Amino acid sequence: MKSGKVEEMTDKPKGPFFLIKMIEKKGAPVWVDIRIDDWDGRDREYPRITVIYEDGNEVVIDIIRTVLNNTVSIGHPFILAAIHRWEQIIRYHHALARDRRGASVSATRRIQFERYTVAKNHLENIGKALLKGAKARAIDKEIAFSFHTRIYEYALHRAWNLLSEGTVKKIKNDEAKIRLILEKLSAIPDLAESVIAFLRSTKGKRFLHKPGNWQTICNAYISFCLRVDVGTVRAYRSKAKRKIEETQDEALFDYLFPETRRKINRLQPLIPGLTVRLTDSNR
Repeated sequence: MKSGKVEEMTDKPKGPFFLIKMIEKKGAPVWVDIRIDDWDGRDREYPRITVIYEDGNEVVIDIIRTVLNNTVSIGHPFILAAIHRWEQIIRYHHALARDRRGASVSATRRIQFERYTVAKNHLENIGKALLKGAKARAIDKEIAFSFHTRIYEYALHRAWNLLSEGTVKKIKNDEAKIRLILEKLSAIPDLAESVIAFLRSTKGKRFLHKPGNWQTICNAYISFCLRVDVGTVRAYRSKAKRKIEETQDEALFDYLFPETRRKINRLQPLIPGLTVRLTDSNR
């Protein structure tokens, strides 16, 4: 996405027109006109932006459908220009929008009230499109299951690493090992509680002396926490791994659970020209 400054044009024959200064990759400025059609016919339901480039080429953007299909497109400067227009209409006409429907009200005032209503509807529809689009792009249940269980994995992984250390393996007493793990997980008591309960249970006690591979203990732990069959856990996690690779939804976890204090600090592209660096919120 290109960035730019928006200036309203007053000398155009049709309106509303805006002039936007685009900054190309090479640094050379390019000016384009945009026309916002939001008043007549279907434009009242699906407002449009017509982008008119210097060479005469035109591109039409359906604002509502664009936001519906791509949430972050609401930050596009062309769409922001339309939102800014509707905001200004509401700011001006809000004080005039009360009790303006009576027969004694002048035609001019009725039009003013109508402009207020149309602008308000456009902003409300933008909000509805954001929510509807997000729901329509809901992730598969296997991926949601995988992300949900990663909270459990965080504390368990630290315990598993500790149990795999040579010095800890030499400790024969179960409770001595559990006290050591509890001490190491003291910074995350809420998560540590379920790990300790698991290691004391019938399902988990065997891992105190034979921690085995990560997937085995992890599946058993999730089965214990969620009270579902270990085979179900294994099947869901396998499907989730494949689907995450296909959909590239891995970054979603970083937004959902920053409390795990994972070392995120990696760049996430949102839209062309805009990248977000995700970092530990507690740093």
